[in-house]
Amino acid sequence: MKIEVDIPRCHQYNELLSSAEGHMKLKRILKAWVYENSQYVYWQGLDSLTAPFLYLNFNDEGL
Repeated sequence: MKIEVDIPRCHQYNELLSSAEGHMKLKRILKAWVYENSQYVYWQGLDSLTAPFLYLNFNDEGL
């Protein structure tokens, strides 16, 4: 899946987003989006659109 390819490259310069926990959270958010929006497919760059949301809400236990 393209998600697994994009995540390690997403915001490598950011300590939170490049961590193992950051990768796990980003993957979970993206997979949830794909699941909830089954009429669409994942496309390259969606991870970069998701990253600011994750960064601002990183400590939210719901993620």
